[in-house]
Parts: sequence; C-alpha cells; structure tokens
Amino acid sequence: CVLKKKCLLQERMVVESSLPRATEASTSCEATPVYIQLVPFEHGFVVASGYAADDDPEIHRLSRIVLQLAVANFAMAFFTQMVVLVSDMIAGKYVSVVSFIFWVAFAYYVMWLGIRGVKTRNEACCHCDHECGYLEAFRAVYVFLACLRAILLIVSIVFFHVTEFFFNLLFLVLFAATADYARRLLDVIHRSDSAPVVRAPAAPSTPSTTTTRGVPARATVDTVPMATARSLDDDVVDPPRAAGSGDDEEQPTVAPAETTTTSERPPRATDDDLDDENPPSKAPNAADDGV
Repeated sequence: CVLKKKCLLQERMVVESSLPRATEASTSCEATPVYIQLVPFEHGFVVASGYAADDDPEIHRLSRIVLQLAVANFAMAFFTQMVVLVSDMIAGKYVSVVSFIFWVAFAYYVMWLGIRGVKTRNEACCHCDHECGYLEAFRAVYVFLACLRAILLIVSIVFFHVTEFFFNLLFLVLFAATADYARRLLDVIHRSDSAPVVRAPAAPSTPSTTTTRGVPARATVDTVPMATARSLDDDVVDPPRAAGSGDDEEQPTVAPAETTTTSERPPRATDDDLDDENPPSKAPNAADDGV
C-alpha cells in the first residue's frame, strides 16, 4: 500500500509539471499582438487590435476595412470643410469657422469610436440597459448619416442641383459602405463569441511500471480519494522492521484469570470413612497370652 501511494504521487507530480508548459504556450499564442493599418499604404499608421492572432481571421480583415473607411470619412470631411472655410473667408463670412471646428471634431470623434471598438474588443461605451459597444455606436452614427445624405440627394434631384447631387451621392456611397462593413464585423464578432470553444483532447497518460522484488507493479493515474479518520484507521500498516531487531520477538500474551462466583466446599467425612481410615485396634485376648 505504501509503495502504491508513492507511485501515484510521483505520477501526479509528472502530470502537474507538464501543465505550466501548455499554459505558457497558449498564453504566448494569445498574447501575439495584431496591428491594423489605418491607411492602405505599406508604411502607414497602424493601431494594435484587441483581438489575438488565434481569433477568426475574418475579424481582422473586416476590422482593417472598417478602420480604413473611417479614416477616409474623416479625411473627406476635413478637406470638404476646409474648402468651405476658405471660400467663405474669401467672401468675408467668418461664421464658417465655427462650422469647420464642429464638423471636424465630430468626424474625428466618430473615427475614434471605430478605433476604440477594435482596440477594446467592442467594449460597452455606455451603462444603458442594452450595453451597446463602441462598434454599435459607430455603425449607428453612419446609418444616420447615410439616411441624411439620402434625403439631401432626393432634394438635389427635385431642385435640379447637379453639383449637390454628385456631392451627396459620393458621401451617401461612402457612409453606406462604412455602415455595411461595420454590420458585417459585428455579425462575425457575435458569431465567434457565441460559438463553443473547442479544446484539444488531453493526451492519454502512459502508466509507469515499477518492479519490486521481481514482481512488476503497474501504477496508473487515478484520483486519490480524500482520507478520512476511519479510512486512516483501517489502512494503518505497520512499517517493516529490520531483521534481527529485538522488536521481532513475539510478546507473550497473558490470558485473564477466570473468576468463579461459587466456592466449592470439600465433602464432610462420614463415620464409615473414618473407620476405613483408622481401623480399630484389637484388644488383648487372654487366650492368646500364654498361661
């Protein structure tokens, strides 16, 4: 029993020593950073994605498209407002400065929502009941802007404003594409979050064989039950004693003395018994004496 417990403990130590290596390998795989280019150039601005390298590759592809569209929208808004500002300042309208600051700040904030959503794995941006993330807010803004540009496009068609028609059409296509790719990205993220995690099956443990006095004893990895006070009393095994020691001599056992409750008295002697033990002596006879 003692040898079997030692074998089980050694096997458990071997199994537990192999666990940290697998954990370190999985941690290094998950900790591999993924960088997304904000502009479609070889040496452009990049941001670190919150999704690891072992996540769905479709998430990385859609994240890159969405962020590049967000940067394109910001650049279009900046240059458009810059043209309007210069033309108004030439005409002596300095009020357009406030409009320029507002629209540029708004475009930058919307772009920041998209970048923040990718970096934080679509973390919740508010404490409402729906707990919408940054990417949901990003998509909602572009859906609203696309609807607004569609209304302005219809107005430009009604009043035959050719310049405003192409201008609104360009922004409508850009806003609609951004909102559509944001929706695709959210669908892939929700699908990957709801998918069950598939883990590789654990490798079967090979039993270790030990030989004791020519008899092979095979130890397998079993769950050792928790010892209780009663089981410890039952499983107590005297340790082996050295040969020739004085403890090997068997101690004599003394049986308890039996006690009787009744005392036996010797039988009373009768007259016959006394006569048999002490025969009567013969009286002297006168005839026997010589006269």
